[in-house]
Amino acid sequence: MVRHRKRKTNIGLTEEHVMFEAVKSVLNGGLSIKASAARYSIARTTLTRYVKKCKDLQIDWDSASVEDVPRLSPRYDNRKIFSDQQEVILCDYLQTCAKLHHGMP
Repeated sequence: MVRHRKRKTNIGLTEEHVMFEAVKSVLNGGLSIKASAARYSIARTTLTRYVKKCKDLQIDWDSASVEDVPRLSPRYDNRKIFSDQQEVILCDYLQTCAKLHHGMP
C-alpha cells in the first residue's frame, strides 16, 4: 500500500463558497460561464451544470447566501460500500490480523 498517495485529478476539490460566487457572478453579474470559470479556476462544464441547476430557482442573487441554494458540491458518499462504522470495524480487524501475523487470502 502506498504511504502517500499522489492525487491524480482535481475533481471535487472546488469549495462550495467558491462555486457559489462563480454561479452568482454568472446569474447576477452578467459574466459569461467561460469568463467566470477562468476567474474562479473552475472547469467550465462543472460550472455550466451548477448554473443550470440554479437558474430555474426563484432566488434574489443580490442577498442570497450559500444556504439559500441547493448543494454546490459533489456527493461522493452515495457510492460508498461500507458505512463509517463498518470501515472502522474492518480496519481494526485487519490491524489485529496483521499483528497476529495472519496472511489475508
